Amino acid sequence: MKFGNQLDYFGIVILITCSLISILLFAFYDYPWIRNCFMATSLIFGSICTVLTLHPEFSSVDYRGFRATMFIMFGLSGVLPVLASFALFDYDTVVQRSGLYWLILEGVFYITGAVLYACRFPERLVHIDQHLLELLQNPLPGKFDIFGHSHQIFHIFVVIAAFCHWKALVQCYHYLHQHTLVV
Repeated sequence: MKFGNQLDYFGIVILITCSLISILLFAFYDYPWIRNCFMATSLIFGSICTVLTLHPEFSSVDYRGFRATMFIMFGLSGVLPVLASFALFDYDTVVQRSGLYWLILEGVFYITGAVLYACRFPERLVHIDQHLLELLQNPLPGKFDIFGHSHQIFHIFVVIAAFCHWKALVQCYHYLHQHTLVV
């Protein structure tokens, strides 16, 4: 089970890393030095997250909140290139070059999914801790164990966020092909 969890977490790291790099390739197409610096930063953060995800203790339930926070912070590191792009371009250009509105929506879905996962929603609504068991019997034991589990909901949000990312990339692609860029 731990190996499967490690693969799942590693997949999240790969998804975040590739998402950041793909937008950087478009948004800073004609600024290779800036693009490469942000890509290196993303790869370093991704490497750190990979080392943590492959550590056996990291798969334990005790690190659930830490994992969610780490993945959220890694994803939010993508805000730095957006802020830097405002120093280079006007607002409308940033929106078009980076697919900014789609990226914001992508972040909302990723963060919402991660928070639901970390909070163990909805199974938290029906789960009773062992020390409280004698005080209150769980009226719905085993609910959300197979369908509707927070981990499944998280993956649904990831798919929706990936769709938003794809829309951002399509917008970036169209922008670059409609505007002549001198490299």
